[in-house]
Formats: sequence, C-alpha cells, structure tokens
Amino acid sequence: MARGDGIYTRGTKIWMVLHPKTGKWSRQPTPFRVGQEAEAKQFRDKLQEQLDAGADLGAALGRPPTVESFGAHFIETRDTRTAGDDESRLKTWIYPVIGTMAVAEVRARHIKAVIDTVKAKKRAPRTVINVYSGDALALP
Repeated sequence: MARGDGIYTRGTKIWMVLHPKTGKWSRQPTPFRVGQEAEAKQFRDKLQEQLDAGADLGAALGRPPTVESFGAHFIETRDTRTAGDDESRLKTWIYPVIGTMAVAEVRARHIKAVIDTVKAKKRAPRTVINVYSGDALALP
C-alpha cells in the first residue's frame, strides 16, 4: 500500500483512516482482507466523499443514528431563538451521558440518568426543568 492513501493493514484485515467534518481523524476497519487493497481503497474513498459532503460518520458506515448525530441534525434544522440554548444543553448535559447511544435504544431510564447527572451537580431547579422539558430531550 502506498503511504498516505488512507488504508493500512492490521494483521490480516485492512483498516482505513477517515477525516469527518468534526475534525477528529477516525480509524475504522474495512470489510476487506490483505490482498484486497484496491477494493478497500475504493471503499475508503467513497466513504470519505460522503463525509466531505457532510454525512455523519456513523451514517456513512451504515450505523444507526446516535443521540449526538441526531442532536447535531436537530440543531442545524432548528430555526428558533432558543436553538443556541438547546445546543448548549445537549453538549453540556446530554451528550456526555447518552450521546454515543443509538437513538432507538434510548429509554426512560437513560433520560433519568441525564436528569440525575444535572441534579448531582447541584444545579438550580430551573436548569433541571430546562434540560428535561426543553427541546434538547425531544427525541423521536
């Protein structure tokens, strides 16, 4: 493999390096094995094109949307004066607790964990209410 083509081997598998819009480099396995470098390179290049076009890394890899990726899309499409407040609540309280979870897996106990985290930090009752009842927790 040529240096800098975005793919490399680990044992018998071929891995790829991707650069999502988040700015963090991501190393992911490909479905290919040593000897299939050309296919792996095409696969990686196609994914990188999707990422460059603004696709979420999980979505580009065919994974279900996470709370964080859904939240980012939610904030992008939001057109209200409270969008900045909602984004702040998501980043401060929700993403650290359930951000990596698939949206479909979020249950009431997970929302309770978010609220418990806010309460454990001894925030004002209004903050707890805003995190709970605000659009920040308005998941489908």
